[in-house]
Amino acid sequence: MSYTDISAQGTVCGGDGGGYPVSSDGKPLSLDASIRTDTELDFSVASSLDVGKGWNTSLLGGFSGNFRTFDFNGDGYMDAPDMLRFNLSNGWTFRASDGVQVRFGAGAMQDTERGGQQGYDCNAYMDMMRDRDWNQQLPWGSYTRDRSVGGYVETSVPLASDGAGGFTVMADYTYYDRDSWAGGTEYLSGHHSAGMDIMYRNDISERHSFAAGLSGAYDSYEESFLRLLTTVTQGAGEAVATDYASAGIFGKYTFRYGKKLVASGSVRGDWYSRTGDSRPHFRVSPELEVRYSPNEMFVLHLGGGRKLGYEVPLMDNPGVFFTGKTFMGDWSSHILEDAWTYGGDMTVSLPFGASSDTYLKIGYYRTRFMQQSVVDYEYGNSVANATQIWFYALDGKRSYSDTFRIVFNVLPLERFSVKAAFRYTNAMIEMKGYEYPVEKPLTSRFRGVLDLKYATRMDKWTFGVTASVNGPSRVYSFMEDDVDEDGSLIYRNGQTPVYPMLDCRITRRLGMVELYVGGENLTGFRQKHVILGSVKDDSGVVSARQPSFDASAVWGPLMGVKIYAGVRFSLQER
Repeated sequence: MSYTDISAQGTVCGGDGGGYPVSSDGKPLSLDASIRTDTELDFSVASSLDVGKGWNTSLLGGFSGNFRTFDFNGDGYMDAPDMLRFNLSNGWTFRASDGVQVRFGAGAMQDTERGGQQGYDCNAYMDMMRDRDWNQQLPWGSYTRDRSVGGYVETSVPLASDGAGGFTVMADYTYYDRDSWAGGTEYLSGHHSAGMDIMYRNDISERHSFAAGLSGAYDSYEESFLRLLTTVTQGAGEAVATDYASAGIFGKYTFRYGKKLVASGSVRGDWYSRTGDSRPHFRVSPELEVRYSPNEMFVLHLGGGRKLGYEVPLMDNPGVFFTGKTFMGDWSSHILEDAWTYGGDMTVSLPFGASSDTYLKIGYYRTRFMQQSVVDYEYGNSVANATQIWFYALDGKRSYSDTFRIVFNVLPLERFSVKAAFRYTNAMIEMKGYEYPVEKPLTSRFRGVLDLKYATRMDKWTFGVTASVNGPSRVYSFMEDDVDEDGSLIYRNGQTPVYPMLDCRITRRLGMVELYVGGENLTGFRQKHVILGSVKDDSGVVSARQPSFDASAVWGPLMGVKIYAGVRFSLQER
């Protein structure tokens, strides 16, 4: 679908595919194919070739899809969507003998998903909602098609024979569109994004270097939104265009004192064509980074800086469509979000294990939002009557997150590695109706991971086990009274339960071929009561027309145990 005819496509909701990028790892050819017990089939191809004097090209492609869906919990809705994905990209690199380097490439992807109840027809459902024909018993579902195409080019020209300075010019363009239907909601969007950077770099000496340049970006959004509910119609179903531009100047200075100390400071100033008051404004974004390593056993890293970026509420929060709730507030404003992040980590090498790669890493980072786009499921709702979703700007209220991380890595025996990681997050936000920050809903408080790997000689066999424990998160207030089949509360103290997961993998190498088999979520844990506010009518058909309907409150795995098997072929360079 072209960008200009987006508003004319409301009666078309077919199509297929999309995909995810793969890595070539510098190999001439790599092929990977696998199948899972949920019928998902994956295939990827990657290739990196030297095709002439100074020329190299890489090709990445793949597709995945499933040929049936399941409803193991018997709630009438698919546990995982029916999906098909494709992706393809090609990149080229040219390196001249005088140091000039040129990189360019292009890629495209398409991704389609159908979820909800079997037999959902977006056109029929939209027609029923327009006509308010409540006698029809049509299944509720969703259909989403994402597509993108883009390209880039980068040229680097050295100004000294030793490569100590030079100019770099980078430009990229991407077009992305999303056509989606969910029940009686239609959202069609297109996004053109283009950017260019011009940078000059000069390594003055071994200790001092600097870089400076100019940058510019242009984003054009076109959105068509129509939401038909039982009591209200929202949106006009007509395309609305919004254009954003920014231009800036930046500079960076780096100081090096051998291998012991590397410190860099940068600042950039950007002119934004639109901010909160729809007028152009100038914003300054500093950044500081320090790495200190007095010896090989200790590394201290500190850093902080400011990040700015536009938020597109409906495009960036697709879960809001999977509800029967009325949208309130301003869901069409693209807020310029403003956040400061700072913190650091410390790595200590430990003198034991079968290799020198034994270390303990401890870190802490804080992010504080000065401006943020908020999607609030709780304001204006009561526990028994959750029928609204509010969109608004943070506007001076508090929003922040503190994240603590610890990682331990060791090789206790030759070819046997152990890695343990733990992350704790305290994410708080001051929403409407509160005079103090509260825990952000459905944000996991902690996660611990233990990863074990063992390989035989020559890596003929490799075995891997990953065990994790996932911490609780605060649920929305309207979920607090949800009960299990036996009448007990699912969310005690308004928190999701702590749950474990276990993944295993075995690989057998036979020359250039690897055979592998594995399992995911071997503990079989699944989130209960994913579909909220859905009721059965007199005929037994599950209906999602209630304002309280909500299929977006997902915090855990929806599928149980999944077993997979695959084969990988890698052609090595001679």
